[in-house]
Amino acid sequence: MNKKIHEIICKYLFKQETKDSIKLESSLINDLHINSSKIVEIVVDIEEQFDIKISHAKIPYIKTVQDLHNFLPSV
Repeated sequence: MNKKIHEIICKYLFKQETKDSIKLESSLINDLHINSSKIVEIVVDIEEQFDIKISHAKIPYIKTVQDLHNFLPSV
């Protein structure tokens, strides 16, 4: 898992004890209890951190931590 994405997600967790259980397959809403408005904020943070642009039309399809990783450029 990308450490920077992990750090960004941790800022939006309701329960801090959940930060150790973040996995690629974790559902942002069901497992991590992050609401849809916070997902938008996470996307903005990722765009700024990685200097990328994520289409707003794709945001409703972001369901898991892996979905966020899929936007990162390949190294």
